[in-house]
Amino acid sequence: MTTSAPIGGTVEVNYLREFRIEGFEEITTLAGTFKAYKIHYKQTNMSRGANGWILYWYSPEVKNWVKREVENSMFWANVRGLQNAELTSYELK
Repeated sequence: MTTSAPIGGTVEVNYLREFRIEGFEEITTLAGTFKAYKIHYKQTNMSRGANGWILYWYSPEVKNWVKREVENSMFWANVRGLQNAELTSYELK
């Protein structure tokens, strides 16, 4: 991934992205209760050594994640729109 540097040039930033399935459990959201894989996602900025995590609950029934929990840290502070979320309704087509 490349990002703009403050002096107008570009700098290469390397990220390590790791995913780990932590289990299969029932999760309740506003849309209902679903059996879902709990997935731990960790992203590390290799240049700075900083990292952050996000938990996702993926439901095979819905074919998407039904809940997301974002670590409350400065790592994710500049990612616009990334916040805790859960499914409120759904319709399969």
